[in-house]
Amino acid sequence: MFERGTSVKAFDGDDGYMEISDKTLALLLVAAIVVSIGGTLISLNNVNQGITGHVTSNTTGTASVNVGAVTTLRFDISSVDFGAGSVNTSGGFNNCTMWINGTTTITQTGCTGFNTTNINGAFVIENAGTTYLNVTLNASKNASTFIGGTSPAFQFVISNNNTGSCVSGINYTGWTDAVTSPVNICTNLTPSKPNSTMLIGVKVRIPQDSSTGSQSAIFTAQGTNIN
Repeated sequence: MFERGTSVKAFDGDDGYMEISDKTLALLLVAAIVVSIGGTLISLNNVNQGITGHVTSNTTGTASVNVGAVTTLRFDISSVDFGAGSVNTSGGFNNCTMWINGTTTITQTGCTGFNTTNINGAFVIENAGTTYLNVTLNASKNASTFIGGTSPAFQFVISNNNTGSCVSGINYTGWTDAVTSPVNICTNLTPSKPNSTMLIGVKVRIPQDSSTGSQSAIFTAQGTNIN
C-alpha cells in the first residue's frame, strides 16, 4: 500500500532508476483494469456466439428385414354335393346329367331326387400366397371308377373367377374328361387380390346301369412357384 505523497523508483535500463509519481501509478492501475475488463467482455462475447473449434462425429444405425415369398394355393369352395337321386327312367331317360359352373344352380337333365343347388357354387381355387403360380389339376378317379356303367361322364371346365386372374391364359375352357394325371390349367395365376381366383365347373353323367351307393371323387390342385 502506498501512502499519499510518496513515489516509487523504477529501473529504466539506461540511466538506472527513474522516479514514478503517485499520479502516474494511478493511471497505470486504471489502464490495467480497463484491459482486464475488455478481455472479460471479449470472452463473454465468444461464449454467446457458441463454442467453436470442437470436433464433431456422426454415426448411423440400420434397420433391416428380409421378407420371404409365400406359395399358397387353396380351395375357397371345396365341396360340390349333387346329393342322392336316380335316373328318371319313368320319364324315358337312360341317364341323368348334372353340372354346376359359375352359379349355385345345379342344372339337371333326366334326373330325379338330386340336389338342384349347391349353396356355395362350383369349386373356387385361390392363389393365397405372394408369388405367381403355375397350376395343375387332377382327379382321384375317372368317370369309370367314379360312376361306372355304360358311357358315364365325369368332367371339369376352367374359367377365371375374376377378370385376368390367369395372366398367361387358361387351358380346358370347354368340358373336359377328368383324369388322374395332373394337367396344367393355368400359367401365371396372379397373387393380386381380388383377381387371384379361378373357377372349376363340374359335370357328371350317370347311366341307369351305374354303380349304386355313395360315391365320391377328389380334385387336387397344385401350385408351383414361378421364379
